[in-house]
Amino acid sequence: MKYPVNMSVKKFQIFEAESEIHRKIAEQYPARFQRVSGHRACENGRSGVWLQRPVFAGIHEAELRSMSAKTNFLIRISGRFTLFMAAVFLLLFLANLRSRRYYHGPDYSFLFWMFFYCLLTGIGLLKLRKWAVLFLFLPGILSIAIFVYGWTKDASAPMPWALLNYGFLATLVAVPILILRSWHELRW
Repeated sequence: MKYPVNMSVKKFQIFEAESEIHRKIAEQYPARFQRVSGHRACENGRSGVWLQRPVFAGIHEAELRSMSAKTNFLIRISGRFTLFMAAVFLLLFLANLRSRRYYHGPDYSFLFWMFFYCLLTGIGLLKLRKWAVLFLFLPGILSIAIFVYGWTKDASAPMPWALLNYGFLATLVAVPILILRSWHELRW
C-alpha cells in the first residue's frame, strides 16, 4: 500500500483505519468485489470506485474556513461600490476628453488613473483578494495625509461641515479595517 509522502501521524492513523475498513468490506462481500489490475470491479462487469479513500490535502483538514456572511456581504458591497465609482470616473474622463477637444477645457487626465485604480480594486474585492484590500487602504491613507497637512497649515472648515470631513475619513479607513478582520479568509 502506498502512502502519501508528507503525511502527519494523525493523518496516517486515519488513512490506516479507513484502509482497514475498505479491506474488511471487501472481505465480507468477496463475491461482489474482486481485484482487477489494482482496481475493484463489481460482479456486473462495471469497474469503478466503490468507496473513495479521502484525499489528504489541507483543504480537507479544516484549513478551509467558510467566510461569514456578514464579512462576505461587506466585501462584495465594497467591490460593487468601487466598480460603480470606476464607471463614474470613466464617464468623467470621457466628458473631459470631449471638453478638451471641442472647448479647449482643462486637462483632467488623472481621472483615467482613478478609473483604473477603482476597476482593479473592485474586481479584486469581488474575487476576495488580499491585494485588493491593501489597495483599498490607499484612499484613506492619502486623505489622512492631506487632512494632516491642511491641519498643520491652519486650514479648517466651520464645525458642521468639518463633521462631514471627519465622517469621510472615518469611512475611508473603517471599511478596509473591517474587511481586514477576515484577512485569513482571503487569498492572494
